[in-house]
Amino acid sequence: MIDLKRIAKHEKELVRRKAINGSFIDFAIYVNNSYRVHWHHALVAKRLEEFLKDPTKKCLAVFMPPQHGKSELTTRLFPAYSLGVNPDLKIAVCSYSSDLANSFNRDIQRYIDTDNYRAIFPETTINSKNVVTTQSWLRNSEIFEIVDKKGSLKSVGVGGGLSGLPVDLGIIDDPIKDQMEASSGVTRERIWQWYLSVFSTRLHNNSKQVLIMTRWHDDDLGGRLLNPKINPNYKDWEVVKLEAILEDKDTEEEDPREIGEALWEQRHSLDKLNKLRSLDSAIFTSLYQQNPTIKGGNKIKSDWFRIVDDYPRWLTKQLWIDSAFTEKKRNDPSGFMVTAFDDVDNVLYIIEAESKRMEMPSFLRHITALENRHNLLASNDTRIRIEPKASGLTAKQLINANTNLSAIDIKSYLVNESKESSAQIAAKYIEAGKVCLVKGQWNSDYIDQMIKFPNAKHDEYIDLTGYSCEYHFRESHSTFAGMTGSNNLF
Repeated sequence: MIDLKRIAKHEKELVRRKAINGSFIDFAIYVNNSYRVHWHHALVAKRLEEFLKDPTKKCLAVFMPPQHGKSELTTRLFPAYSLGVNPDLKIAVCSYSSDLANSFNRDIQRYIDTDNYRAIFPETTINSKNVVTTQSWLRNSEIFEIVDKKGSLKSVGVGGGLSGLPVDLGIIDDPIKDQMEASSGVTRERIWQWYLSVFSTRLHNNSKQVLIMTRWHDDDLGGRLLNPKINPNYKDWEVVKLEAILEDKDTEEEDPREIGEALWEQRHSLDKLNKLRSLDSAIFTSLYQQNPTIKGGNKIKSDWFRIVDDYPRWLTKQLWIDSAFTEKKRNDPSGFMVTAFDDVDNVLYIIEAESKRMEMPSFLRHITALENRHNLLASNDTRIRIEPKASGLTAKQLINANTNLSAIDIKSYLVNESKESSAQIAAKYIEAGKVCLVKGQWNSDYIDQMIKFPNAKHDEYIDLTGYSCEYHFRESHSTFAGMTGSNNLF
């Protein structure tokens, strides 16, 4: 007769021995008896174990869909495992709120308190009635110290302080709470400044940092850390990216799925995921596919754009400006767009588009450079059209006083509408093939911002294209197919 209890006991002992020898996934199974490992958990655990043990690895980002087991593995079990491997580590665990960060702290303590944990890491203990100590070792919901060792773990909400605490291993789990926070440029900047001025200042040469999150926005913390234009050290980051539904075999080389398969079918079936996607494809693509931009574009698609080698040179040009005078990186840049409209064929040519941060003297010099580059004075009909806001009023007055061009306010109902309205107008004409981009190096930046809306970091091209389309096609009384009426694309 087969002794099932004896077999189970033998298997448990094998798992314990593997955990003692350093296997993180076996540690997770042994200390959490209810933990059920799927292949993606084993993959993430393998990467975390290698990351901890390899002194050359400093930065690891794990992007996974909601409710797929990322926090249990990375933010509860991994810190407990790390303190077992090295009880002298000083760890910081951070999340969008102090309450959530402290709940992680308490869960980590519970694991360390278990008999199973002590069976693997007997030298890693925290202050309790079961531990005899010669001095007081801190233990509360915000910080605990390892008895007779140098190690500790502190939890803090994003925005909270870490002063006086050197960090050997810093873990940030979901720095953004929800879509409302992700959509706020002020909140995204606040998180970035906290990362730079608080979190990063606690790191030293040998420190390691782990970022665990679902992607909310192209400009979220993960997006900024991986953006070479923002972070010169972006190559330091190793990325584990797991899509809820596999779309690209090159995303994660160890992903065993075929295209179209769900990440965790037993818990989040393909049918359920597709129903979620049908409700809002942009949100699904961000949160579940870890790609804040839908492949091909969010609301404006990349394949809608027509790129031409040249434009009819006799057409009158217009310069459209969304002004912002500052060189500070955290502020919006000024947007410039040179256009020409063919009212015979009903085609709007965008000759050049630029996005630059600059103060007023540089702003005026740039206007003159655009004037010379595009021969804007060749026609008496050329105008500079400026978005009528605070800086726009100042810009209009200075341009009229210091250049030979005539600057006027943009007069459009879109000025008082949301950016969605500008995007809707622009999308209508772009999709119809009535907007042509003149080939140039600027094309990629322009298209990138347009297709990422509303998740792009900046959106000056959305406004300027909307204004230009509304003005020119309204003036031309265009009646070609699909352009009359108010097509609500979004």
